[in-house]
Amino acid sequence: AISGKIERTLGFQSSSELYDPQTGVWSYTGSLPSGHERDGFSAVTLSNGKILVVGGRNQDDIFSTLIYDPKTEQWSLTGSLPWAADGVGAYLLNNGKVLACGGYNQYIKKYVSSCAIYNPQTEIWTPVKSMLNARQGHAGVVLPDGKVLMAGGSSTDPEPGTIGVLSASEIYDPKKDRWVTTGSLNLPRGYHLRILLNNGKVLVAGGLQLGSAKQAISSSEIYDPATATWTMTGSLPVPKGRSAGLLLPDGKVLNTGGGTVGPNWKTLDSCEIYDPVSGIWSPIAPLNIPRDHHGIALLKDNRVLVAGGYNRETWEKKGRGLRSSEIYNLGIISFNTEVTNNTVKLTWMTTTETNNFELEIHKSEDKINFNKVEFLNGKGTTTKPVLHKYSFIDVNPLLGTFYYRIKQIAADGSFAYSRIIEVQEIEDKK
Repeated sequence: AISGKIERTLGFQSSSELYDPQTGVWSYTGSLPSGHERDGFSAVTLSNGKILVVGGRNQDDIFSTLIYDPKTEQWSLTGSLPWAADGVGAYLLNNGKVLACGGYNQYIKKYVSSCAIYNPQTEIWTPVKSMLNARQGHAGVVLPDGKVLMAGGSSTDPEPGTIGVLSASEIYDPKKDRWVTTGSLNLPRGYHLRILLNNGKVLVAGGLQLGSAKQAISSSEIYDPATATWTMTGSLPVPKGRSAGLLLPDGKVLNTGGGTVGPNWKTLDSCEIYDPVSGIWSPIAPLNIPRDHHGIALLKDNRVLVAGGYNRETWEKKGRGLRSSEIYNLGIISFNTEVTNNTVKLTWMTTTETNNFELEIHKSEDKINFNKVEFLNGKGTTTKPVLHKYSFIDVNPLLGTFYYRIKQIAADGSFAYSRIIEVQEIEDKK
């Protein structure tokens, strides 16, 4: 559900909308209760399928929290937070309760360290121990053991030597109601991507550094709960913060859009995929419209929906957020090579295919000029989210370092490329 979009000309909206993946159409659903329209909120899907909306701002920061029931398509008020703030982090705990933390109170102009736990059975928020650091724009992740990792974010009192954002990390134990310090980020950051990987480690990427620097960063780090340390990994192709990403079915990470900060800030259309095995981010096709602060969701057919957000040009010229949405068809979600006896075996997988006519294998010496070396028939149109496996053996590889890509062609002639994959040091057969 998408709700509460802000527009300068219309104020804070109460409308909500639902997206139907079968028809590709948005339709209105129940409106937010009058006086509780908001922006800057967090939303959590509860174990019972209902959606809890926490925090946010209207003319002032908001105490009230809301529940959306998909069965009745109606919103209702539930217990209020003990504090008012926008940018509150909200996280579904393993016991089905929700932990809310932090945010920024614009009335007192301070970041918040307060935390509370919501019980869906009683609809009551209970205050718990505050974070060690007040923060907003932080990255919270529920770890496999049920504890919650909190890393980075903006703070009223940044650590000495930082530039308006934190490197400090801490872990909350819901069973003991206790926050403890853990390893700090290598670089302070706020408004960064955070993803729990399938191996139980946590990826953070990009983000903004504020204060006098006012810059976006491209670096990425991995947190290992076993060692309580952060380790640098591959950087994003471009610096960005306020992007939106998710974990893909094959264990890789998709990151979309985002923006920079400062007087010449930009909204970005760039997208990339992170491979936890290689530790590398690879660029993919860009968004049709640059956007940041947008929503993202993995649909049941493994397509990705991106919706709303902000765009600098739209905001400055029309004074409103984006109404558009777009679909990313995962298509080729896994692409790998294996060199054996001077041959190269290419393997890849697709999810749901739409009018997939054929797949071309391309090869290049310089990563710029590609030549077609073979093609395979596609599966046409499939209606269920099934993984389709493909393979091809190149018996005439190039020497030295060279590159492959897959071109996926639809029946109407439209096409999309996979990421480019590099093969190194093929020896001369002679």
